[in-house]
Amino acid sequence: MKRLLCAAIALVCAATLQAQEEEKDVTKFLGIPVDGYKPAMIEKLKAKGFTPTTWDKNVLEGEFNGTDVNVYIVTNNNKVYRIGVMDKIGQDETNIRIRFNRLCQQFRNNPKYKTFKTEEEQTIPDNEDLSYEISVHDKR
Repeated sequence: MKRLLCAAIALVCAATLQAQEEEKDVTKFLGIPVDGYKPAMIEKLKAKGFTPTTWDKNVLEGEFNGTDVNVYIVTNNNKVYRIGVMDKIGQDETNIRIRFNRLCQQFRNNPKYKTFKTEEEQTIPDNEDLSYEISVHDKR
């Protein structure tokens, strides 16, 4: 009976350690884990050079990937779970396609990221009508 109890305790400890180890695989934005609370995330982004906008102190502005952007920190139950990056200046369909395809290429060329789709499945083809896909097929 003691052996069975010791084996069960060892199994629970191993599972707990594995769960803690998986927590380390948190998505990062500019090297900052997308985790924790919003005020701490704002301070970390300020340290990277982002500044609060004049119209909302919770929205930061700065440069990302060579473009002036606004950065939105999205929370759920006060915990950060997503970072939204939006161009400060709107873009037309051609520029959206080019920038999206360039991002796909950057991810594909970076060994830190795994791709499960072919390049053709990820990128936006030149002949795709983005306005139609957004309005009719609800693509985002």
